[in-house]
Amino acid sequence: AERYAEGFNASTPLMGWSMTKSLTNAFVGILAGQNKLNVHAPATVAGWETDERKNITLDNLMHASSGLDWNEFYGGPSDATNMLFKVADAGGYAGLSGIKQKPDTEFYYSSGTTNIISKIVRNAVGENDYHSFPYTELFHKIGMEHTTIEPDPSGTFVGSSFSYAPARDWARLGNLYLQDGVWNGERLLPEHHQAVGPTLPQREVQAELQNVLQALVIDLASDHNTEGTAGRVAKMFIKEVFRGRYVPMPPVTEFPNVEGLNELMIVGPVTVRSACSHHLC
Repeated sequence: AERYAEGFNASTPLMGWSMTKSLTNAFVGILAGQNKLNVHAPATVAGWETDERKNITLDNLMHASSGLDWNEFYGGPSDATNMLFKVADAGGYAGLSGIKQKPDTEFYYSSGTTNIISKIVRNAVGENDYHSFPYTELFHKIGMEHTTIEPDPSGTFVGSSFSYAPARDWARLGNLYLQDGVWNGERLLPEHHQAVGPTLPQREVQAELQNVLQALVIDLASDHNTEGTAGRVAKMFIKEVFRGRYVPMPPVTEFPNVEGLNELMIVGPVTVRSACSHHLC
C-alpha cells in the first residue's frame, strides 16, 4: 500500500507548506491541555489591546475568521508573499494587519493568522524551552523523528508553511488527529481539539436544525445516533453543499479574444456543486 514516485522514498523529507498549520494547531492544543493557553480568550498580540482587534480571540485566529485585512495571494507580491519571503518577523508583520470586519463573521484562509498564533505559542512556552518544544512535546512523543520546522530570522517558527517531514511522519500526525489527540494511551491534545468548534454561520444553522429535529419528535438526548445529527448536517451544508456562498470568489482572469471565439471555453477541472431548491438535496 506504500509506493513512492521515482526519486522519493520513505526517508525523503517533504515540505509541509500548509500542512505545517496542523503542527501549529497541535502546539496550541498541547498548551491548552497544560492550561497555558485559552483558545476562547482574546489573542495576546502587542498593539491590539487599544483598538477593535482586542476582541479577536485565539479561536478566531485558528478558524481563519479573525476579520483582519489580509491578502492571501501567491501569483505576485501580496501580504502572504511579503510575510514569507521578505520580512524577518512573519508573525509580527501579520500582526500589523488592520481590522476589516467583525471577527467570526467570515472565513478567509490566512497564513498570516497562523504565524500570529506561532508568536503566541512562543510567548506561552517561554524562551528557554521554545525551540525544543515541538520536538519534546510532539514530534518525539508520536515518532515524528525526522521532522523539522524552520524559524524565521526572528527565531519564531514559521507555523504556516516551513516544515519538512517524510510521508510516514505526516501519517503519524494524521493518526494523532484520528485518535482524537491520544497516542499510546497518553492524551496529548484536549478532547475534540481538532474540531475546536464550528464557526458562524455553522453554529446558527446547527441551532436551527436542532429545533427542526425536535419539532419532528426525534430523540436527540438519549439516542447516540442522533445526538450529533444537527451538527453533522450543518457542517455538510456549510462546508460542502453551499460552501461557495461562504468563501471568497476565486480570482477570474480575462484574456483578449484573439481568435474571435463565440462559444464558451472552460479550462478544468472545475468542481460544480448544486442543490435542489425545493428539497435542499
